[in-house]
Amino acid sequence: MLIGYAIHISKKISVHVNTLFNVRPITKLFWRLAQALLYITVQWIVHLWQYTMCSRAVIMSNSKHAPKRETSEKHIEYCLQFNRWFLKPIGAWPQKNVPSLVYKIIILLQIFICLSIITVPTIPCLLYVLFEAKNSQQKLNPMLPLINRFMSSMHYWVLLKRTDDIQKLIRHMETDWNLVQRIGERKVMLQHAKFGRFVTIICGIMMQGSCLLFGLGQSMRTATITIGNETFTTRSMTCPIYSKIIDTRFTPQNEIAVILQQLVILVISTCTVGGCSLAAVFAIHACGQLNVLYLWLQELIENQTEKNDKAEQKLAAIVEHHLRILRYFKTDTRKKHLFSNTL
Repeated sequence: MLIGYAIHISKKISVHVNTLFNVRPITKLFWRLAQALLYITVQWIVHLWQYTMCSRAVIMSNSKHAPKRETSEKHIEYCLQFNRWFLKPIGAWPQKNVPSLVYKIIILLQIFICLSIITVPTIPCLLYVLFEAKNSQQKLNPMLPLINRFMSSMHYWVLLKRTDDIQKLIRHMETDWNLVQRIGERKVMLQHAKFGRFVTIICGIMMQGSCLLFGLGQSMRTATITIGNETFTTRSMTCPIYSKIIDTRFTPQNEIAVILQQLVILVISTCTVGGCSLAAVFAIHACGQLNVLYLWLQELIENQTEKNDKAEQKLAAIVEHHLRILRYFKTDTRKKHLFSNTL
């Protein structure tokens, strides 16, 4: 019901956009893409909201009675679900088990496609800045998009290079969920998991939404050019392309170049969102473990009347868990430090 209503609204919005900008037949391909992006975005947001509410209800209802392994897997899925959605399409999500040959080929193909999407429009734009731009204004306008693409490519490289470290941190999280069995302790961890999901969603909406809106806003700007006795209307791009490679002033090259630049924006924003949100989730999980450790210390202080051997066992468990948290911090800090150097 809600999805159908959202789809109806998205179609109405697309009709009004078409009427507002007076779409011509030569630009139908571009506007079809904009309508499809709007349609998919509305569907994704509605589906995301429904899935979040359902998964949260299932986890909270099963946390008291579900088997140990099943409950831990649901909790890990709850913590890292959105991070996997961001990183899996670009081939940067690590696998638990040893992947098969076919899966390795698919991952390499995903990485090749993403790198090609970033590289193909970026190199002609760099050539435009170096050889074709006539004044400083024309040279400076593409610099920010070029720097953004370069930094996002570095983020992508860090994610691919640190796949093993990411896998270690995920396994560490799984072990932490398996070790904690008490309801109160799991509630503390679930609160931090919920906050990590919230940070991931906000990061995705702010980063990808702003980048896509910037790209669409730039592509909606038109410029009129006159060649001989003919007048043409062309759409501006975030990164102009070297005209000796391809002349994007005319249709359909102009629409194809605009669509390709929207894909570039989507890929580079996904790389940045995936790395930042993953680092945030790992840091928030570490904070949750420190709060669990505080609960254990508080319990040890309150139960001082117990026998010495039992108190010593609890103290040993606390020290061991503290060392686990420190090892987790060490791995997480190394990953975040390398990632932050590329920001």
